[in-house]
Amino acid sequence: MVELGSLQGDEDAIGILELVPHVERYLLGFHWCTKIVRLRFACGFAKCAVFFAEIEPTPGADHAMWVITGDVPPLYIDTSCRNGKEAIDLYIELYSYWIESVRKDESVDDLPEVRTAETFDILEPSLELADMLESRLNFLRKNLWAFE
Repeated sequence: MVELGSLQGDEDAIGILELVPHVERYLLGFHWCTKIVRLRFACGFAKCAVFFAEIEPTPGADHAMWVITGDVPPLYIDTSCRNGKEAIDLYIELYSYWIESVRKDESVDDLPEVRTAETFDILEPSLELADMLESRLNFLRKNLWAFE
């Protein structure tokens, strides 16, 4: 993992650093996150990056997690994933189940919510949203090299 202060120079580094405020706003929007103690870049690129966040949680909440954000719905994933690559793989898997459930008109209650990348509003499941999300996941699958 890379300390944020070490990211500089090229276009990708600048794009990744521009995602940092999104990660901070996203996490601080949850009642269980009182403060972000440390945030590091794990892997990815300017269109989609995985960060490792250490937080000051409320009692009972995890103190660390992976956060995926960019031109994709933001999502936090627990530390059962050993690295950023595993986190992005789980992200793709979870949202693939979400897409499949929406298309079968099944409940998505036990799956991660789909949120907007900017405001983090929860979006209502729809076939249109499933198609958009599938397009984003296909993009990620084609660019998995960036998560190695």
